[in-house]
Amino acid sequence: MDGLFDGAEVISTYTAAQAVDDGLLVEVPRSWSRKESNAVYSNDLCFSASVYITSNLYTRIETEGDDEATEVAVRLQLRYAFEAFKAGDALDLMRTSIESPSGLRVWGVIDGAGLTLMLPEDY
Repeated sequence: MDGLFDGAEVISTYTAAQAVDDGLLVEVPRSWSRKESNAVYSNDLCFSASVYITSNLYTRIETEGDDEATEVAVRLQLRYAFEAFKAGDALDLMRTSIESPSGLRVWGVIDGAGLTLMLPEDY
């Protein structure tokens, strides 16, 4: 069975790179989401694709002026996302109940760009 939009003309696209350039997304440094990093919370955490966080969520978890604390906070949020996706149905590429160390309700979506973490109002 063919998909609804198979063969349809693409009218417009908006890439993750454009969203980063526009300030809507923050690309998480690869070293923050890879096994080989020695930083806190890395353990078995490993995302092979790019990881993005909406600017709205990032501003709520960053520690302004303290890059190390921001890295730890982002890594911890990635840990929660990793566990949420690992525990669920592998074919379900969206989670709407990822725990957050800050008490926020976080959503995660895996698509062709990678993993994007966001607040519900960012969707």
